[in-house]
Amino acid sequence: VPMGCCRRSVESLYEWACSVHCAVLVVENSEHCDFTKLRNMLIRTHMQDLKDVTQDSHYESFRLTRLRKASATREQEVLSPDGMSDADRKLAEKEAELEKMRKMMAMMQQQLQQQHQV
Repeated sequence: VPMGCCRRSVESLYEWACSVHCAVLVVENSEHCDFTKLRNMLIRTHMQDLKDVTQDSHYESFRLTRLRKASATREQEVLSPDGMSDADRKLAEKEAELEKMRKMMAMMQQQLQQQHQV
């Protein structure tokens, strides 16, 4: 919590400074501190380590949980007596429905052609 005349800002603010005078250090200013130089050096030297850690731990952890979920859903699929899963049965029903509709369309086209010929 800022004290006295000091105000809250983006800069680093030392609370003890209000007892003497207000002092604000801008960490991005290289005249005040070496923070930017240190940050840039650490990022440059450790960037590959950051990438490796991200790949090895975070991505692999994500991938493992997704694979476990996928295998769990496959195990939960109940097979019907004919050996088909729920998804396969729904797909077969949709295909049968499409075939039925195709036959109806063909019949309707034949009827229209017969009507035009008469």
